[in-house]
Amino acid sequence: MDSFQSVLGDAAGGALCNVLAAYGSTAPLLTAISLIEPTPVGEALAVSAGLAGFAATVGCTWDVNGNGPTSEVPGSSCATSSTGSRIFSKETDGNTFDAVGGAQRFSEITGITHAGPYGSDGILLQVSAIETGGALFSFNLISYFANPVVDVYLIDGCSGGSLPPGLPPDPPTYTHTDPTSGCEINVDFQGWAVGPAGEVGGVWLMEPAAPQTRASGGVIGGCNFAPTIYYDGGGGGGGGPVNFPVPDPVPPDGSEPWWAPLLRAAAAGVAAAVVNKALEELFERPYPAGSYSIHGVCERDEHGYLMPVKRSSTYLEAPGIDAVLTRLDALADLFQYHKELRQPICRHPRGSGELVTVNFVSDAPSPQGSRPLRKFLRYRDQSGTDLVGHGAHWRDFSWQAGPVIVSHENGPWGQLKVWALDADEGKRVIRHAGAVAGVNPDAIGDWVITGSSDPRYGQTGTMRVERRVAGELRQQYLRVTKRSDPNGMPLLPAA
Repeated sequence: MDSFQSVLGDAAGGALCNVLAAYGSTAPLLTAISLIEPTPVGEALAVSAGLAGFAATVGCTWDVNGNGPTSEVPGSSCATSSTGSRIFSKETDGNTFDAVGGAQRFSEITGITHAGPYGSDGILLQVSAIETGGALFSFNLISYFANPVVDVYLIDGCSGGSLPPGLPPDPPTYTHTDPTSGCEINVDFQGWAVGPAGEVGGVWLMEPAAPQTRASGGVIGGCNFAPTIYYDGGGGGGGGPVNFPVPDPVPPDGSEPWWAPLLRAAAAGVAAAVVNKALEELFERPYPAGSYSIHGVCERDEHGYLMPVKRSSTYLEAPGIDAVLTRLDALADLFQYHKELRQPICRHPRGSGELVTVNFVSDAPSPQGSRPLRKFLRYRDQSGTDLVGHGAHWRDFSWQAGPVIVSHENGPWGQLKVWALDADEGKRVIRHAGAVAGVNPDAIGDWVITGSSDPRYGQTGTMRVERRVAGELRQQYLRVTKRSDPNGMPLLPAA
């Protein structure tokens, strides 16, 4: 087998060419760190020029204008507003839409994340924002593959601030086969490293493709070696290749990947002994003593009041692996105490008052079927209004169903849930119920806004109180009930 260093170098070269060929113009958008100082969070480094030079040195073909995978998550060109603003979305073809609708106004968009698929047609984006009054708010936005959303922004009173788009997906594992020994090495891209002169190199995690017993004492040659971080040096200006074994356990990432400070020290010309010392300190430095605590949240006294029950488990100061083991022992004690606490979990407070059920049906068939949509709303009456009063209140009411789930929890009338076109529409339905039930949902209880990524749910349609025909005269009656037992459906004339 060739020298171990040359095998790692060949594996890194093959992986580099593979990434450049697959990613094209989006390759520079992958994760990058600076070798001369910690990279500020959110800062994009200049990668393209140095990467082009390095690709030529290694002998890779790179089409800098070629298509490559991009993030499905857009950024925000305006994420803050000084006046309060509506949230708009912009699609690839230039069309823009009011993403929330209604009277809500927002001061900041705080995040945009991938929330799951939307059938086979697109994805759901979860947008998090802050309302002008300070309340947190989130909603789902559909981005269709045929015309993706490219910007989510505040349209009124923009005061600067933006959110970058998401990073492209990480390249898949590349497997290198050494032609001399036949050993296979899995190579995983970790990021680009940018040097002081703008030179760019790849940082790779390498380990044997076949299951191996972990080598002790660092990297050794052959088909059995410890997982290794390898930096290919960025060409002639990058200071040459650097590699070091991956600690076990792997340290957590901070504002940068865990390997960044070690690579930065090695690439700056620090002797191998200094790097080894840093690794030794990582394993041998003492980790401070501390404790874990668990709080009971369902324990009540004889009067039914919640009690602040707490159990703590301490662990001593210890180095490296010993610190991990002492913490596991401390957790084991808490696991047993957790089993002794009241089970199952806490329940929502039970509502009071007579139960009212309102059944709705859509004007037209479901968009995905031949039958109309059917939904119901159930609440407990707090006002003492009789059935006739509830029926009259709902008789001429209509609303728009859709994919946004609006719930009202922790109120005296139970837990209400509406699948509506948007958050404002769902709140309108629940507020209408509160007007006859004697509850102000904005003054008591909590609003919860969620949604579903399953295209079978959240169908749209205009909903009204369902009518049914009954009696010898075949009259129409509203499907609104108020009763404490299941005996018969009360007859409430529709007219």
